[in-house]
Amino acid sequence: MDNLGAQARVGAFWVILQQVTLRGFSFVTNVILARLLFPEDFGIVAIAMIAWEVVRLFGNLGIGAKLIHQQEEVNEYATSAFWLNVIVSFVLAVIAVGISPYVALFYNNSLVQPILILFAIAFFVQSFGSTHLALLNKELAFKKIVLVEVVLNVLSKLCAIGMAFSGFGVWSLVIPDVLTSPFKTVAFWVLNPWRPGLRLNTRYWKNIFRFGFNYLGADLTRYLSINGDYLIVGRMLGERSLGLYTFAYNVANLPFDNVVGTMARVAFPTFSKLQGDLDRFRAFFLKITKVTSLVSFPLLVEVLVLADLIIPLVYGDKWREAILPLKIIIGFVLFRVFSSPGGQVLFALGKPEALFKFNLIQVPFLLTAVFIGSHYGIVGVALGMSLVLVVGSLVLLGISIKPIGLNFKSVLDSVFPAAVSSAFLVLVLGLFKELLLAEGMGSVFSLAVLIPSGLGVYTLILFLFFRKDFSFLWNLVWNEFRARFFVLKKTSSSGVV
Repeated sequence: MDNLGAQARVGAFWVILQQVTLRGFSFVTNVILARLLFPEDFGIVAIAMIAWEVVRLFGNLGIGAKLIHQQEEVNEYATSAFWLNVIVSFVLAVIAVGISPYVALFYNNSLVQPILILFAIAFFVQSFGSTHLALLNKELAFKKIVLVEVVLNVLSKLCAIGMAFSGFGVWSLVIPDVLTSPFKTVAFWVLNPWRPGLRLNTRYWKNIFRFGFNYLGADLTRYLSINGDYLIVGRMLGERSLGLYTFAYNVANLPFDNVVGTMARVAFPTFSKLQGDLDRFRAFFLKITKVTSLVSFPLLVEVLVLADLIIPLVYGDKWREAILPLKIIIGFVLFRVFSSPGGQVLFALGKPEALFKFNLIQVPFLLTAVFIGSHYGIVGVALGMSLVLVVGSLVLLGISIKPIGLNFKSVLDSVFPAAVSSAFLVLVLGLFKELLLAEGMGSVFSLAVLIPSGLGVYTLILFLFFRKDFSFLWNLVWNEFRARFFVLKKTSSSGVV
C-alpha cells in the first residue's frame, strides 16, 4: 500500500478510536443530562444555536477547506488565511452580540441573548487556532487532533454533569464548551509548529474569496437544508416541541455521525490529495461508501426497530413523544449514508459551486414541506423533511459521481450487501422483539438479548451470503487495529512515553 493509503488508514484508525471513546462517553453523559434537564432546556439552546449558526455561516469562506485543498505555497497561504480568519471571526462575533436582543425578542425568550453572546466569544477565541487545525487535517495528523478533542470533550461533559446536578439548568449545556475553547486553541498551537507572520498578508485573499463565495453559498444553503426544520419548529411549535424534535433528530443521526462523520474527516483531505488521479479517486470513493454502509446500516436498523424500548428505558418517559419522529428520520438517514461523500468529492475537486446550486434548488422544497408538516406537529415535520431529503440525497449522489466517471450502479453495488443484510435484520429483530414482549419480558432483558443477537444475525448473513464483503470489512478492521495495538505495545515495552 502506498504512503497516502497508509496515512489515510492510520488517520481513520485514530478518528474511529476517538468516536468509540468519546461518543460512548458522550452517550452516557447525554443520558444523564436528559434525565436531569427538561426538553425546554434543550429547546432554548437549540434556538440560540440556530441563530448563531446562521451568523457563523456567513463567515465560512472555506478558508480551512481551501488550505487543505491547496497543494502549493502552503506556508504563505496559511498566513493569509490566519489573519483573514481572525478578522472575519471578530466581525461575526460583534454582529452576533448586536443582534442577540432581537433574536431573543423574536423567540420570546430572554435567555437566548446571553447564550448567543457566549457562543460568539467562544467562536472568536477558537479562530486563533483554526488555521493550525486545518494544517493538522491537511497532514492527516488525526492522532494529535483526537487527543486534544477527547481530553477537552471529556472535561466539558463532566463539567456539564456537575453543573446540572448543582441546579444550573440550561447553563449546563452552554458554559462548559465555552470554557474549553481557549484550551483547544492553545493545544493546536502547541501541536503544530507553524506560526503566522506578523504582517497582514492579503496576497491570497482574492483566491480565498473566489473559492469562498461558492463554499459559503453551499454551506449556507446546506445549513438551511439541515436546519430549516429547526427554524420552523422553534417558531411555530415552541421550545418543548423543538426540544423533542432536536432530540429525535440527534438520536437518529448518532450512527451516521459516528461512522460517516468519522470517514468524512479522513475523506476530504485524502480526496484532495487524489484529485489528479481519478482511478484511485474512484476506488477510494467506493471503498468509503462500502465501509460506511456496512457499519452504519445495522446500527440504524437496531435503533429503528428498538427505539420504543430504548428511549423510555434510557432517557425517560418524558422523551416518549420523540419515538415516532425518530423512526421517520432514520429512513432519511439510511439514504444520507451513501450520498454523504458527495459533498466531500465536490469540494476536493474544487467544485463548491455545484453543491451551492444543488442546495439552492433543494431549500425551497424543504422549507415548504416542513411548513406544511408543522401543521401536524413534529411527526409531520419529520415526514416532510425526510421525503424531500431522501430525493435530494439521490440527486446529490448523481451530481457528485458524474465528474469522477462513476454511475449509480457502481454505488448501489457497493451498498447492496449492507442493504440486503439490514433488510433481513429488520425482519428477524422485529419478530424476536414481539416474541419477547409477548412472553412478558421487560425492556432491560429484551434489549440485553436483542442488541447483541441482532448484530450477530447481521454478521452471520454477511458471512454466509456476502463472504467477500465480510472478509473485506474484517481484514480492514482487524489488520489496522492489530497494527496499531502492536505499535502501542512495542512503544510501551520500550519505555517510551
